[in-house]
Amino acid sequence: MTFHLDAPFEIDLDSGVLKFAQIPLTLAPKQSVSAFLTTDAGARAQNLGGDKGWQRYHLGHHLGDGRVLGVSLYFFNSCIARVHISYGSEREFGWSGWTEGRELAKAEEYQGEIVSQLGRRGRFPWGVADAVYDDKAAQAVLFVKYDSE
Repeated sequence: MTFHLDAPFEIDLDSGVLKFAQIPLTLAPKQSVSAFLTTDAGARAQNLGGDKGWQRYHLGHHLGDGRVLGVSLYFFNSCIARVHISYGSEREFGWSGWTEGRELAKAEEYQGEIVSQLGRRGRFPWGVADAVYDDKAAQAVLFVKYDSE
């Protein structure tokens, strides 16, 4: 099962900066939680709480073409550490039509998008970009993990 989705984000190969034009939101390595919260997107983000130095936020956005975008942001000691991105048809989100096969195919599509934008998946000078099927969450996730140093 292969399908093509125009990615609702861009990632810069050299810097790891993520841009979400339709939200709008720009995220960069070492960005502080306070800098995120001062943006319009940050002001709309759902605070999912945190502990032991971690803080999590979530943004959901309808893309206007029948697709939705979900962005989860993880900050550690007030600095961005990880971003999880999921996007696809509105009917694919939720449990009513869930299948593991569809999620595995979505993980492959997300991996293809990373390769399309960065030339490969894996480690970069600023961190890691990849996509996997997370069996604990039962969903495909595209992620960017920034190095903390």
